[in-house]
Amino acid sequence: MNGLTIMCYRGDIPHSVTQSSFQQPCTYLTANSSANTGAGFDSGLTNAVQFTLNITDDQRTVWFHCKQILHCGMGMVGSINAPLNGSNTFEAFQAAALNIASNEVAQTSGGPVTGGVNGIALATPAATGTSGSSSSSSSSSSSSSSAIVNAASLSAVLLGVVAGVLQVLA
Repeated sequence: MNGLTIMCYRGDIPHSVTQSSFQQPCTYLTANSSANTGAGFDSGLTNAVQFTLNITDDQRTVWFHCKQILHCGMGMVGSINAPLNGSNTFEAFQAAALNIASNEVAQTSGGPVTGGVNGIALATPAATGTSGSSSSSSSSSSSSSSAIVNAASLSAVLLGVVAGVLQVLA
């Protein structure tokens, strides 16, 4: 299991780390009883700077976005373990979000949701971390495997940190 810490810049506008699917990049991942999966994780709209996930299956992709209105449609999305080739790459996911643009539907924020699919949030967001800096800090991992994290943004940056490879694509 890999530990992953996603850091958000502190600022006047709250952001989120909200799990979604490749097919619906700007929509919260709801529970699916036919696939026997629970709902996704969601930090909720927050000015906290740190949201920690445990990656439970480093062979599966985890997709996420910022649900602040218009942010996902501007490309503020991320992935963990997205394929580098084929049709379900991070670049294709981000392009799908950008195609939504200003047609993005507002999502309510009922506060943080722990849990998730292939990546589990065990706690609500924390106000720890270094604000105002683009540097990142490592998180610990109890596995020798690594996760590939992709994150992109316009007005704020989501930084993904894992014990492994970090790719920030702008």
